[in-house]
Amino acid sequence: MKKFYVLLSFVLMVLGLHAQDITITTQRLENNPELGLKFRKCEEYHVDIASVQAAIQQINKPVIKFELALSDRKVTMDFIEYNLIKPTARLRTNLHPNSPSEVINPSIRTFRGNVLDANGGFASMTIADQYILIVYQIGKDVFYLEPTVIGGQTNLDGNLMLYKTSDVIISEGFKCASEQSSQFKKENVPTQNVDIASRNGTCFELSISLACDFRFVNQQGGVPGAQASMIAYLNLVLTDWETVDLGTDYYFLLSDMFVPMDIASDPFSASTDFNSMLSTFQSVAPTIFTGPFNVATAWTNRFAGLGEAFLSSVCMANPFNVSSSFYGAAAIARNSQSHNLGHNFSAAHSSGGYIMDAGPTGSIDWDLNAERAIATYSFLQAGCLIECKSVNPLPDIKFMAKPDSFGCVPLTVQFKNLTTGGTMYKWEFPGGTPATSTDVDPIVVYTKAGNYDVTLEAKNPRCSSKLTVLQYIHANDVPDPNFIYGDPFRDCVFEFFDQSLRGEVWRWNFGDGSPIEEGEYVTHEYTKEGFYDVTLTVTNACGTKSIVKKIRCAKVPTADFTADTTWGCASKTIHFKDLSSSNVLNWTWSFPGGTPNGSAVKNPIVTYTQPGVYKVKLTVNGSVYNATETKEMYITIDSLPIADFLVNINGFDVDFTNQSTNALSHTWNFGDGSSLSSEANPKHTYKDGIYDVTYTATNACGNTVIKKSITIVIRPIASFKTKTQTGCVPFTVNFENTSTITATDFIWTFPGGTPSTSTDKNPVVVYNTVGKFDVKLVAKNSLSADSLTSSEFIKVEDRPISDFQNNVTGFVCFFTDKSIKASKYYWEFGDGKTSTLPSPSHNYGVEGEFVVKLITENFCGFDTLERRVAIYLIPKVNFTSDVFKGCAPFNVNFQNTSSIDVNDWDWQFEGGTPNVSKDANPSVTFKKQGKYTVKLTVKNNNGTNSTTKIKYIEVVSPVLCPDRPNKKKLKIPNNGLSSEEDQLWNRINDSESTIIFPNPTDNLINIKGSGLQSYELVDFSGKQMSTGLLTEGLNAVDVKNIDAGVYLLKIVSQNERTATKVIIAK
Repeated sequence: MKKFYVLLSFVLMVLGLHAQDITITTQRLENNPELGLKFRKCEEYHVDIASVQAAIQQINKPVIKFELALSDRKVTMDFIEYNLIKPTARLRTNLHPNSPSEVINPSIRTFRGNVLDANGGFASMTIADQYILIVYQIGKDVFYLEPTVIGGQTNLDGNLMLYKTSDVIISEGFKCASEQSSQFKKENVPTQNVDIASRNGTCFELSISLACDFRFVNQQGGVPGAQASMIAYLNLVLTDWETVDLGTDYYFLLSDMFVPMDIASDPFSASTDFNSMLSTFQSVAPTIFTGPFNVATAWTNRFAGLGEAFLSSVCMANPFNVSSSFYGAAAIARNSQSHNLGHNFSAAHSSGGYIMDAGPTGSIDWDLNAERAIATYSFLQAGCLIECKSVNPLPDIKFMAKPDSFGCVPLTVQFKNLTTGGTMYKWEFPGGTPATSTDVDPIVVYTKAGNYDVTLEAKNPRCSSKLTVLQYIHANDVPDPNFIYGDPFRDCVFEFFDQSLRGEVWRWNFGDGSPIEEGEYVTHEYTKEGFYDVTLTVTNACGTKSIVKKIRCAKVPTADFTADTTWGCASKTIHFKDLSSSNVLNWTWSFPGGTPNGSAVKNPIVTYTQPGVYKVKLTVNGSVYNATETKEMYITIDSLPIADFLVNINGFDVDFTNQSTNALSHTWNFGDGSSLSSEANPKHTYKDGIYDVTYTATNACGNTVIKKSITIVIRPIASFKTKTQTGCVPFTVNFENTSTITATDFIWTFPGGTPSTSTDKNPVVVYNTVGKFDVKLVAKNSLSADSLTSSEFIKVEDRPISDFQNNVTGFVCFFTDKSIKASKYYWEFGDGKTSTLPSPSHNYGVEGEFVVKLITENFCGFDTLERRVAIYLIPKVNFTSDVFKGCAPFNVNFQNTSSIDVNDWDWQFEGGTPNVSKDANPSVTFKKQGKYTVKLTVKNNNGTNSTTKIKYIEVVSPVLCPDRPNKKKLKIPNNGLSSEEDQLWNRINDSESTIIFPNPTDNLINIKGSGLQSYELVDFSGKQMSTGLLTEGLNAVDVKNIDAGVYLLKIVSQNERTATKVIIAK
């Protein structure tokens, strides 16, 4: 917390001359754009500094009141002048040891004081020729009015810039060089902490020497400006170091000053950073300063940042720091010097926006660690530091109030200042008028009741003290009466609670003629309902005051009722009687099921026409409150019972279930002459027959009777069975009827059977199709029937159908079962080997053709399939044709005679149409004369093979094929096969020869004859192999005993003869 300077109110002020002594008039200027780079908000003014100096010169009193007149506001300040410069202080401008010293700029004057406006704080002013710096605080904001710095040059013509600390734009990266400096030593850091409170009231006086480099001189406009700026900054630093936060006032007095007159006189011109400048300062200080000092500051604006200092160096051999005015703003320069002096007093860096933060903040506040470090260091170095009491003693604050510190408002208090050692005073009176004062013995008026603090701050030119007496003033007033009340149980017993202010005695008048009672809390019971005026009279030393409140006393009613009866037979009339409390004003009845169903009379009469159990509800109303009474199931109304029952017949046993309503007793007559029953739900056993059952239901209102007829008979139960339910087509089933003996007639249904229906007791049914079939039987007698359906009761199967596919790889044949309904398998592979697997594989090991037999079996029988399988690493390839030679167009049917494992055929027909084919047995037409080659390429799973027959087909010349009606065949003389000509004609006639197939063959040749003919089969040597007669139609010739080879089959009829090549393959 900052301490504010309190100015002594002298005789002129006591006499009422409170107008300002000096008004500083300003002229608003247009801002230089460069200022916008340094400040978020800034105003530029012009002030006639010489006029201000002249006005001050005319004032001859210790306290001067200034009014700073800005463009849109005025600031009023009290200042006292105090001199920071020791009488022995000298200025040197040359480095030469024997150079003369001179008096420091005599035009420099320093002031400190307070802002007199609302929320005003400290104020400081330094003025010299062509220089003025005014700093003042309003609330938390600190404002600076100082010479404008443009382009690094300070204005000397009275142009000033006004800004507040929070508007300074501080760039990142500007740090205190002491954070990295190797000279930032900590050998002297104190190891003992001193309680700040123990040092409170102490004032230390320190000698400080100031120096600067020539660049700083240029920035400030010359040697006089440099002197004024350094003293102005020190004047501001004093406000940071005279604060109760440090527990001690530090009063810096200027002992010597060094300002180089030119670059040659600058000992710091070779410095490259803060560190090197600090080292130079330590070495040249004995030369540039003429007298002793406790601490010294060297100023520069060459390096950006807060500067650098020796830690814990005050009263040591190196009490030096280097501070910077690089920013061109007094707020940052002040921060820089206070920060570095903090290091000299052992304070370390902080964070959070304090003076000791590593970067510029413009703050005027110390962090707690810095406060403790400075206090501790000062205590340990107390022998070096000079206490201020030797010059000005610390003020001893005392005061009293006349006639007293308490009383009734308006309370006027005359304060008597009994302080010793003070020359300036500032009073603070929260709640009083005035709220502050600088009078020695002020008079204050308190117009509002309360307890108030009083603060007095006393100061002399060196030291200050401050005393706050908590709740010193007790301003009282007449009471402010008030109370609250309540009737918590709504029974007119009230509680009253005082809520008055400043009451000392409380008296209650309850408005019902009862005696007065006293106290802050009272209770009172009213005997009658109604409105009452309650008066509370409150008294204290300042007077008496009353308050009246109207209250209402109202009790909660009690609801209750009864009836002359709560039971009866419909229709029943009931008289209700109200039993509620006496403060009931009206009644609201509810009668569900009654007539009427509601009423507003006190004692209603209600009729119930329907049987049932009913509730009754009564709501009563008092003057304020109401109450309700509900009696559930209060009224019971009966009527004649309604008789009814259910019958459940189970053979000869019958269960009777009572379904009556409102019956209290029961009488059963079973109609078979047996005894009566009074059970609610009886059981009875009958014989076959028809019976009338009579049931009587009875209650207090009477009885009703119901009669029902029942028939007792045994219901048949359908049932059947068979010896077996599964068989093969045709499947004959003998059904056995197992229904109960009470069944006399039967209806059967047999879906899928023959017959499909039957009325036989034990029918025989044949199933000719495979499937699963339901069977239904209805068994009945003259009175009842029963039905039974068995789903999928009959299952009919069939014998298997054998089938398979095979695939050959190398010598291995893979068999895939394709059989239907097979459950067992037996394979014979044709080489003596067998298998029972469904899909086996078999390695034959050799080439050849084998007859494979598959026998499958299931529940219904066997099936056998034989199929030839060829095992060839490459297929056997061959072919023939039905004719070899003929006239164009010559149609030839080619027969593939390759091995049976062939699965792909690729034919090529020279001169044929088509000229290629993928058919196994293609038909081709040759349209031109010539001899043509035929090639067949075949594939199986193992490989490929081909055969080429050169000039296999011959189409003869048209000369030999004249056009003849009806295409009669060419007659060939019957002269055998001895001549080539004879053979030629035979081949020509072969184009329309008798059909012969298959060709090639292994056991039979089928010859389709066209009348009586003879045949002869010979080999190419003419040897006869077989002979015989042919008839019309198909004739079979057995050749199985003839060796494999190529033969000629000659067909001879009455008019012609033909010859065909036949191949027998084994």
